[in-house]
Amino acid sequence: MSKKSKPQPEVKPGPRFKYAVPAVILAGALLLFARWGFVIKVSENNGRWSVASHQAVEEDFSHPSLKRLREREKLEDLKKGRSQLETIVALRGWARRQWEPGSKFRYPPWDALEILDLARKGNRGFCAQYGVVFAQAAMSLGLHARYIDIVGHFVTEVWSDELGKWIAMDPYVDLHYERDGTPLNARELCEVHWNGEEDEVFKVGSDWKKERAEKKDLGLYRKYALYLRSNQLENPVTVDRGGRQEKLVKSADITRYPLIGGGASEVAYVHTIVSFNDAFAKEKFAAWPVLDDPRVYERPVNQAVINVAGTDPDGTVRIALVAEGAPDLESFLFRFNDGPWTKAPARLMGRLEPGFNILSARVRTRAGWLGPESSVTLLHKPRWFSLGNPIDRPEGK
Repeated sequence: MSKKSKPQPEVKPGPRFKYAVPAVILAGALLLFARWGFVIKVSENNGRWSVASHQAVEEDFSHPSLKRLREREKLEDLKKGRSQLETIVALRGWARRQWEPGSKFRYPPWDALEILDLARKGNRGFCAQYGVVFAQAAMSLGLHARYIDIVGHFVTEVWSDELGKWIAMDPYVDLHYERDGTPLNARELCEVHWNGEEDEVFKVGSDWKKERAEKKDLGLYRKYALYLRSNQLENPVTVDRGGRQEKLVKSADITRYPLIGGGASEVAYVHTIVSFNDAFAKEKFAAWPVLDDPRVYERPVNQAVINVAGTDPDGTVRIALVAEGAPDLESFLFRFNDGPWTKAPARLMGRLEPGFNILSARVRTRAGWLGPESSVTLLHKPRWFSLGNPIDRPEGK
């Protein structure tokens, strides 16, 4: 008769064995992580591409008439020692001081030199002529400018690199509008009007004195329209005289220009103008195409776009810089973390530091203006946490 074997007691792992396996797994994971190098994009505040349903056409800043205007009127003197915004306001004040408006005059081509020459001989102009003189003066200093129609009035917008947006300037009355110390554009003023926020806005003269805006002031901005063309020197304005269209070009015979005021017959001017379907606005210029695409109006210029073209686990990064809306580009400026701004080629390659790396770029124009700053933040985790070398900083000023 066989004996039954006694059941063996269950062997339970001791406390050391219980934690050994997870510890080994964790150690292995940490070892793998330590040996794994990578670069990832954490954030970016990059330049904006101008991709809109309608594209604007600008004057060539190197146009001979702009150069002559700048030199003859000594406009560079208005730039010396001033910021970009201060220069814009100084140009606006200069334009307003050139003549006093009149109600009857010969309507000249959109050529600042011709307008000034005729005005100084007694041929007066009003808001459109002030706007053209101011805009082309701005262009002569490498500033982007465009034309805006509001209710019964004509103003100019200039691109501010400092603010990264268009701002409205009215040279006819020599002022602009600010809210919280920031100049506004036509769309923002339109929204202010319809929201009844006029008491938050101040009008600012070229002497920088501020006065609270009135409802009637901003009522002119209850609707606005954008001229898609600012190259009237290269491609003169077309006029319609009794069904016959012709270019309004410079002539030695002033009587060839349309007569304005004093019961003179009305002349139609043919422009490429668009209005906008803003949700906040209760009115719009229906005589022109009404667009739903706000990018047509917001179109940014002087943009530097940072393209991270490739990265390696060791922290090597390849960068391609692209200029958008910067026809007057002179060079790129590049900055690594908190280092100095240096002149840079359009193609860069270098080594990131361990941790967070901020890559910044901007354009510099031939006129010396610096475009808005663009930046990309990259996180570099090196193998074995070894120290890398800082990214190669490009040579140059």
